[in-house]
Amino acid sequence: VYGWATSRFARERTKFELFCCGGFAGAANAVVLTPIELVRNRQQVTTTESFATVLWQSFRTRGGPYRGLGATLCRDVPGVGAYYLTFEQFKGRTLGHNLLAGALGGAAFWTIALPFDHIKSRLQVDPCLDLAAVLATSSPARLYVGFGSALARGVPGAAIVFAVYGLVLDRLGGP
Repeated sequence: VYGWATSRFARERTKFELFCCGGFAGAANAVVLTPIELVRNRQQVTTTESFATVLWQSFRTRGGPYRGLGATLCRDVPGVGAYYLTFEQFKGRTLGHNLLAGALGGAAFWTIALPFDHIKSRLQVDPCLDLAAVLATSSPARLYVGFGSALARGVPGAAIVFAVYGLVLDRLGGP
């Protein structure tokens, strides 16, 4: 989605346009992933039932399989926007540049996304909670619990993805 969105510009893209293209990709990601993450989160904390069973049961609970979509959009639109914008600002022609750019993009994503991911996960796991209840019991520090773990996973993952992307693009004779 990001590649399609950025290809619509015939000129050099501004930082705002790059952020918006990433945000557009993040919105598409949120729509696809929300039901999958809902099932995964519920399976992790409450059940040993199959994916299909948990998904089917979600239709009978408040919000259905898209419970937490608002928080997922709040996570992925600015988070993925920052992810791609940061990568685009730091990428280069070398493997080292693209590793660094990807790592910084991953850090940017989780810095913005983690509080919304916390809210989304709590809403998805407990169908009785609403946003006000989650916010009332979540201090700013609690919203960033797991930040180190998110960076430990997200930074090298993004570095590898963008570095390999750059290598393959270069081998294919891309821009």
